[in-house]
Amino acid sequence: MMDDYCSAPERLASWFLESRNNWKEKALNKQKELRKAGIKIRDLQNSREKWKAKAKECMAKVKQLEEEKELLQKKGK
Repeated sequence: MMDDYCSAPERLASWFLESRNNWKEKALNKQKELRKAGIKIRDLQNSREKWKAKAKECMAKVKQLEEEKELLQKKGK
């Protein structure tokens, strides 16, 4: 494998080491970004579920109040 390169083995070793370290750093940064994105997605899903439940609750309350309004209007006639 070393015969394929023209540079001295010492230079190649340092270049390979630097290359590997750069690759590892990029991989770690990607993993951190993925974790952050996963956490953000989870938080947004939880928030959406809470708002959806709150909206359903409010819609049920509106429906109940409209029914009560109709009953009161019928009694008033």
